[in-house]
Amino acid sequence: MLQRDVRGLQAMANAVGKRWLRGVVLYTGTQVIPFAGNLHGLPLALLWAKHR
Repeated sequence: MLQRDVRGLQAMANAVGKRWLRGVVLYTGTQVIPFAGNLHGLPLALLWAKHR
């Protein structure tokens, strides 16, 4: 996952301003990748993970 993968979310975050809460890109990797300003790359497998 690269910085260019979140360009659209970054543009939206900038347009929304303080109302922006969080943006995520789901991908097939295994690590949570933090990007600037509440943007994260999240592994798709987390959707099905059981949390305790």
